Formats: sequence, C-alpha cells, structure tokens
Amino acid sequence: MRNRRFIVALTGGLASGKSLALKALRRAGAATVALDEIAHEVARPGTAVFRRIVAAFGRGVLARKGGLDRRELARRVFADPAARSRIERITHPAIRREMWRRVGRARGVVVVDVPLLFEKGKDSLAGRFDATLLISTTRRLQIRRATARGMTKAQARERMAAQLPDAVKAALADVVVRNTGTRKDFERLITEYYKAFELIRRAEVDP
Repeated sequence: MRNRRFIVALTGGLASGKSLALKALRRAGAATVALDEIAHEVARPGTAVFRRIVAAFGRGVLARKGGLDRRELARRVFADPAARSRIERITHPAIRREMWRRVGRARGVVVVDVPLLFEKGKDSLAGRFDATLLISTTRRLQIRRATARGMTKAQARERMAAQLPDAVKAALADVVVRNTGTRKDFERLITEYYKAFELIRRAEVDP
C-alpha cells in the first residue's frame, strides 16, 4: 500500500489559471494528466475518433495539413449545444479510457485536469476522485486573460456560457483556490495544497 495514489481532479473556468496550477503541481511533485492533451491525441488523423468527427461535422473541420481545424470545430461546438453534445458523445469515451490508463500507471499524488468536471450532471466524474480542486477567479479577469490570448470578448463570453458559474462549482468542490492576486502568491498557495494532499496520502498509507 506504500504506493497508494491520491487522485485529485483539477478544474476551473476559461482562463481561470487552471493550466498554471497544473504546472505548479507538477513542479511540486504531482503526477499530472491533462484531458485537453488526451483529447488531441485520441483525435489524431487516422484514429476512429478522427473519422467519426469528420463524418459528423464534414470536411469543413479539416485543416490544410489534414488534421482537425480545432478553431473551426470549437466555433461550431460552442455556438450550438446539439453540436457540443455530438462531439462529446464521439470523444468522451476514448478520452476517459486513456485518462484512467494514465492514472493507473501513476503513483503518489495524481492530478487530473478535467475542464468540465461538474458540468456533466449524472455523467460527472467528480465522484471518482479522492478530492476536487477548483481554480476560481472573476469574470472580468477571465475575459481579460482570454482576450490577451487572442479570443474576442464575444468568443470568451460564449465559452463561459457553456460552463457552470464559479459559485455553483465552488459549492461542489472540496477545495477552492481564488486566482485574483499575483502569480507568485497563487503558485505558492497551489504548492501548499500539494503538500496537504501528500500528507493525506501518506496518512492513509501509514496509519
């Protein structure tokens, strides 16, 4: 039992600082799994998921080099709830299988970046983890950060509308970290939470 895993689901809205938190947790010593990364891998050209996406959305979602034009696919998906449900039905089973495969190979504190952890209702993965960690911020900061990355304000608001408000997610999460201060303070706080998760893991391994 000395290698018992303590599995944490990390989530947060658009431009909340979730990716920054994942990097800080990795530097602190956590094993990390990012579902966005897995989503790209399972939809590589030639995979069954790739073929199903093209069959469902047409060749208009293909980039010039033959892969998916993810910007165009995102535009369609976030503008149409039916299209979003369709892409989720195609991709989510493969993403979840690969996620649990990677988690099963990891040891210690394992942090899984799950963007829509609480949004899936009865299909939510939240109950499958030892703890859930929400990165929260203000809508103003979300829009500012998203537009700094190249999104328009309209695109940012559209994506935010597809996610639960932070207040709702905060009531469901085990731990909530506010990312409204300096990057240094935020990363320091995230590191402290990693240490707490590791202490819990060790206490359960060596009672």
